[in-house]
Amino acid sequence: MSLSRNGQLVISDLFIAVFVFMVLLISSVIIWDKYSVQLSEDTAYKEIGLQALQVSDLLVKTPGMPNAWEQDPSTVERIGLANHDRNLSEEKLNAFLALNYSVARDMLSPLHHFYFQLKYLNGSDIIDPYGAAPNGTFIFPANRLVRYHDEEAILRFTVWE
Repeated sequence: MSLSRNGQLVISDLFIAVFVFMVLLISSVIIWDKYSVQLSEDTAYKEIGLQALQVSDLLVKTPGMPNAWEQDPSTVERIGLANHDRNLSEEKLNAFLALNYSVARDMLSPLHHFYFQLKYLNGSDIIDPYGAAPNGTFIFPANRLVRYHDEEAILRFTVWE
């Protein structure tokens, strides 16, 4: 009789151990999944942020390629809006705004949408916003202080997905 009772205890201990193991395993999988999703979202947001910063730097610090691309926008290889570092050219800006959005997007942000704004320091628009208004999951605005018509202004380049 004592043998069968010991056998019953071992089996019930085994069931409890298997149950605890399954609970721990399922909890670990759920936590792992939660953090892997969060990590991939963080990575995507950082990628978009980096792209917004790099493109906004290119726009405000370089004249583009070729240097006088605004005279014939069909020859543009790289868009730049500056005559000098952070001093925007009205001609380059107008040529940029005249580009088809899909052409500009292919050159500036081929994997994501963008939204371009130029504002006075008081927040009023200098130009009408250009691009697709942000409405995605990941939105990253990059602000740059620039000079336009000998006045300080804020260039905001927003990349979104």
